[in-house]
Amino acid sequence: MTKQPTPRQLDYDTARAQLVEDASSVAVHGIALKESEAKATARGFWETHFPILWCLCVQDSPDNPCPCTGPIVWLPRDGVVRTEPALRRSDEGRAIDRYRVTRGAKVLVDRIESLPVEALLRDPAPKPGGCGCGTTGSADLLTLPAPRETTAESGITIYRVAVDETGPSVTITGLDPRGRELARHVTRQTDDMTAEFEITRGALCLRGALSLSEGRDGRRHIAGQIDGAAFDLPIDRTGACAPARELPLDSARLALLVQWGRIAQPLMGLANPGGSETAKKSCFSCSVLLAGVAVGAGCCVAGNPACCAATGIGGSSFIDGCRGACA
Repeated sequence: MTKQPTPRQLDYDTARAQLVEDASSVAVHGIALKESEAKATARGFWETHFPILWCLCVQDSPDNPCPCTGPIVWLPRDGVVRTEPALRRSDEGRAIDRYRVTRGAKVLVDRIESLPVEALLRDPAPKPGGCGCGTTGSADLLTLPAPRETTAESGITIYRVAVDETGPSVTITGLDPRGRELARHVTRQTDDMTAEFEITRGALCLRGALSLSEGRDGRRHIAGQIDGAAFDLPIDRTGACAPARELPLDSARLALLVQWGRIAQPLMGLANPGGSETAKKSCFSCSVLLAGVAVGAGCCVAGNPACCAATGIGGSSFIDGCRGACA
């Protein structure tokens, strides 16, 4: 006679299976929708997908509601390995579920466009920047967790990265645990190898510009200005760079530059997830990479050597792979 497993064994087996599922899946938060609540153009996918209203939950606390402003995301029925209550509610008080979706599964977003689940989401209307610079039209939207060491000083727990290739421009918005905007960084490419950027936090606003170049002798430079103070970052063949001098800015502005610079390396990682550093890149990846260079350059000339290393590698990669990418 076969011995039946005890309840304790069943609990262990279930927990073990969930650990395996969690390692091979992505957590997506949302509110299940009825077919009538979804876009009419998408209803032909009902047999293979089901719609949810996407929610941005950035802190694991039932006391903090999650913004659920969308878009509508259609999840593949055969790609969802588990659905469970998230024990969270939207700003309107609606219950939110957590969907574990297999990595690499294709979801349908807004205009019924096939995307990797990791690339959620699309923002239909990015806001303008606080100093007048901003993006227009639709934009691919990525999320980037804030480095743990910066959360205490900045209050930011997540960064939303909106990429508008029609500009092209990248708007990075720093959000607090309730999804409220605390700071913003906008990079707008003005021609093949130059960009303007601005950083805002409350009443503090910094404007700058940078250009990447390569001389006939093979020496590369990232040069520009922030609030009228010029900088020049020579890049050697290993990608290392260092400022000739630090920017003559007040302590609040220098601190803001360093705070943003701490996301330079992970931001550049979004532009090149697992690919060759020198491979020809798309306008999307080049726009994100240039934003990472702009973020890192400000931090580098504020005197942070870690930012200089990331900026030099990113700038060299941009020169090698991004000429004409957004033409």
